[in-house]
Amino acid sequence: MTENVTSQKRKTQTNSGEIVIDLQALLGELLRAAPIIIAIALVGAILGFVYSKFFVTPMYRASTSVYVIGRASDTLNTSDLQTGLQLTEDYAQIIKSNTVCERVLEELGIDSITPPQLASMISVSKAGDDTRMLVISVSSSSPSFCQTVANELRVVASDYIVEVMDLPSVNTVDEAKLPTTPYTPNTSRNVMMGFLAGFVIAAGIVVLRYMLNDSLMTEEDVKNRLDLSVLGTVPLQEDENGEGREKKSTFKKYVNRLGYSVKRRTRKH
Repeated sequence: MTENVTSQKRKTQTNSGEIVIDLQALLGELLRAAPIIIAIALVGAILGFVYSKFFVTPMYRASTSVYVIGRASDTLNTSDLQTGLQLTEDYAQIIKSNTVCERVLEELGIDSITPPQLASMISVSKAGDDTRMLVISVSSSSPSFCQTVANELRVVASDYIVEVMDLPSVNTVDEAKLPTTPYTPNTSRNVMMGFLAGFVIAAGIVVLRYMLNDSLMTEEDVKNRLDLSVLGTVPLQEDENGEGREKKSTFKKYVNRLGYSVKRRTRKH
């Protein structure tokens, strides 16, 4: 019956628009649960590490760059430079075209993948905002495959761009090097995300338990929720072994007696 009175009191506070949260008590709950929160966060970090090392295939990326030279009749003015920058999008589509991918696979003698699959491994980007330099990248789980395909793709794509766009030439700036470290997964990032996820989940559970707890724990709870005065309390005493032993306080007895009296009165009605 005491719980019913407490719930009714809280319901009245909610209906009146007042939500009272003791931040100091909530902080105390978080501090008491700090070891468990940190332990769960460490478990999350370990899971992030295990996921990165054993469940994600490392991917490597090799990149080569080329410079597209305009027509001999072009003058180096702002308008022509802007036109050349816009054409880089066309160059990117040509590099990933089905014809270029087919030629690359034929030259390398690769028949285990199809041209569309090879195109999905290729990415083309501009080296800068004001340049005609293109960066051609190939991603794969094999470092040697990335390097070989990227260099062959540069040669084939350069010839095809010259053929299709009627340009003087496409010059090589950098050849693809053998990648030594994978670009994905990012183990350190996954470990940090696992730690933060575990920390937030554990802290959220502690806060949720605190918010849903309707029990009377302190004298202030009796005063605020039941509008009753506390007659007195019995401090914590030690037993013969020196260990803490809590005797039932007067206000707890009073609350229990109040619940018992209300329960008897309800039965009479």
